[in-house]
Order: sequence, then C-alpha cells, then structure tokens
Amino acid sequence: MHTILIEALGINRAGGGRTAILNLLQHVFWQDSETRYLVWLSERETTFERFPNVEQIAVPRLNRFAVRLYLQATMPGLVRRARVDLVHFTKNLTVFGLTCPYLVTVHDLTILRLPRLHSPLDVAYWKWIEPVAVRRAATVVAVSHDTARDVAAFYGVPADRTTVIPWAPLPAFMPGRDPACLVEFRRRYDLPEHYILFLGILAKKKNLPTLLHSLAALRQRLPDAPDLVVVGRQYPQSEDHVSRVLAPQLGLTGKVRFVGQAPDQDLPSFYALADAYVLPSLHEGFGIPCLEAMACGTPVVVSAAGALPEVTDGAALVYGDPLDAAGLTDALQRLLCDAGLRAECIARGLKRAAEFSWSAAAEKQLAAYRKVLPL
Repeated sequence: MHTILIEALGINRAGGGRTAILNLLQHVFWQDSETRYLVWLSERETTFERFPNVEQIAVPRLNRFAVRLYLQATMPGLVRRARVDLVHFTKNLTVFGLTCPYLVTVHDLTILRLPRLHSPLDVAYWKWIEPVAVRRAATVVAVSHDTARDVAAFYGVPADRTTVIPWAPLPAFMPGRDPACLVEFRRRYDLPEHYILFLGILAKKKNLPTLLHSLAALRQRLPDAPDLVVVGRQYPQSEDHVSRVLAPQLGLTGKVRFVGQAPDQDLPSFYALADAYVLPSLHEGFGIPCLEAMACGTPVVVSAAGALPEVTDGAALVYGDPLDAAGLTDALQRLLCDAGLRAECIARGLKRAAEFSWSAAAEKQLAAYRKVLPL
C-alpha cells in the first residue's frame, strides 16, 4: 500500500481554496480506498472521518509564517518515519528536504502579476523561494490553462510537467430552489427584491471599488437599478480597506450591503435570488463563483482578467479591462434591460457549468499521483 501525505493547511478558512481542496480530496478518497492518506490540516474536517484509509493530522495553531517554519522543521522527518511515497502540497507553498517526490498545486500567480497588491515579504517569497520548490516538483498541478501559462512564464516549468485540473460546482448549486425557502432566506438576510451579487473574499484583487463606481453610474442611467450585496470575509494578506468607505462617498448609502462571511449551505440561495453575479477581478487563477452562479441559473458578468474568459467560455458577459467602470456599467445595463440576452446567458451558463465535475477532477488527480508513485 502506498502512502501519500497531503498538506492542506488553511482550508478551514472560507473561500474558493477551501471549496476546491475540500471537494477534490473527498472525491479522491471516494475513488481510491487502496492508498493510505495522511492529511495535514489546520483543523480536523468531519467530512474526512468517513474514510478509513485517511488519517488527519492537525498542526499547532500558528500564524501563517510560523506554520511554514513548523512544516519545514517537521515534515521531512515525518516523511521518513511514515515511509511516505509522495507528498501533495495543495495550496502553492512547499518545503525543502523531502526524501520522496512531491506534487504542488498552483492556484494562481496573482502575487507576481500584481505585486503592488501584496506585502514585499510575500512577493519576495513567491519571486525567489517558491520557484526553486516548484521547479523541483515531479508534477505541477494548475487549476486552469491560464495558471499553467503563468507557471511556465514566471517559473520556467515546461508543459510536460504541468497538469491542468479545473475546479467544479457542487450539486447543491442548481436552479429551481424551493420558492418558500427562498422567501424565508430573503427575510432572514433582509435582502432587497432585486440585487447584483458579489461573492468572494474581500481582497484588493477583487476590484470592488470599480464595481461600486459602476453601480453609481448605473443608478444615474437606471434610478431603479438593483442594490449590491457583498458576501465574503476580509482577506488579511491583501485586505480591501476602500470599499466600505467608498460606497457612501459615491452616494450609495443603503444601496450596498456587506453581509460578511456566510455559511456554505447559504451560498446557493444568494446566487438564486440575484439578478446577476459580477466578478470584476484584476486577476483570477480560476474563479469558481462564476460556475456556482451559472449552475444556479444566474447570469454572470466578468472582467477579461486571468482565467475568467477561459472558465466562462462564452457563457458570461465579459466587459474587458477590469478597471473600465464604464464598460462594466454598459454590460450590467445590457443584462438588466435585455430579456433575450439575459435568457441566453442563463442557458449558456447552465450548459457551461455542467461541463465540470469533481469526479472528473479526482480522476485526473489520481492519474497525476500514479504517474509519480514508485511501482
């Protein structure tokens, strides 16, 4: 029996990374009961307890810098003692000194594309230390072809050592939710009858100020334009300090609602009730909320940044330059005022979202493991 060590620290925090890694690993464990898995986590995950071949190891609660040092100090020894055959780093970062091959999943290289949005220490790590570790990986897993191109461009990893494994929406994201439940959901969160939704971490790269400027301009054209509902937690490494202050400055008092972090089970209803989902990011390595919205039958508007055109693939309205507030305003106005366009976006979105599955992703991940594992 092979032993695979999976490093999944930080997936306890809500966001696309948690959604992706948690669901990928569950499907990997469902499909492979013959391998022994050791999973390093910040907190134990109850969903993994159903798998008898999976052992969870919760590391001490440390800040993000200290926990990397802890891993560097302890993981090589554990690999030797537990006779680990392969290590999979699921969130970009790695350690040195391993005596077995390893894979690393790269979600995005936004920090190198947009270094001004991040701390100099983080940028230095990704520019000088991470490339060494990534180049030594037996296989690099990229979540999109756009990320794979960035891995090649910034780190010089050839295409034959990169495997693209895209994310997918869960079955819970679907159209046709119970109307009575949606009425109660709207009341519980005090949601307006019509709203545009942003759902994701509140980070600088998400470009919420441009969305706020666009909403203010839209209300000049359409006085009854929908409000904006913002769902998500602050992202400490690159926190958006501007949006809450900017909204009242733009005359949007009472028109923008910051809900904060919401439970996973509530997210489909936020999408289902929205007139549109908007992701105006400066860069995305994937953008899983786009697929979640589409799977719920909600039309999507995105910028042309990073992997967003690749992931939506003609099923969303793409407005171009992320900082083009006028272009975003035009796209929103078209979507809200053109019933035919709206219906077309919904139909295309449902079809596009159905092309992705976690089962297929797990099959590709297991194939990547088997390619590297010793016979």
